[in-house]
Amino acid sequence: MKRVGYILIFGAFAAMAILFVLSWMNSPVETHRTALESQLDQLPPPDFQFNNAQNPEYEAWQRTIASQPKLWEPLLKPQAAPTPPPNLAEALAGVAPTRNEVGSGPTRKVQIQVDGRKEWYTTGQQVKGCAIREITDTAVLFTVVQDGQEYGIALPRR
Repeated sequence: MKRVGYILIFGAFAAMAILFVLSWMNSPVETHRTALESQLDQLPPPDFQFNNAQNPEYEAWQRTIASQPKLWEPLLKPQAAPTPPPNLAEALAGVAPTRNEVGSGPTRKVQIQVDGRKEWYTTGQQVKGCAIREITDTAVLFTVVQDGQEYGIALPRR
């Protein structure tokens, strides 16, 4: 029984090897390749003719193009240098928020000394061109909007 099994396995292996060799010898890709190579050998080479004569209008075109000043300008204008951020400490020189306050919440007012003169201010009011953004127990936040960007500085309350 074992011998019959070995003979069948050996026979199947030999049949697969023979089929592999036959398919390798009769490769359809190789057949197609040889047919294409024989067709290419029969074709005559193409005859290309190049006209190297320069167009007589070339000089006129060159003068017309070179005379257009806008043609040689850059497509995109160089961006202007961004403006430097404002120096809020310098702008608010002489401003000193005090601990004195009145009210609470959105109606909260704080006393601020501006150049030696004390006045009451609330959120949203302007002091030397800077708006009061927020009033906290320890500081007052001043902001300025420049070129669409908001800059701020917090001055401590004394």
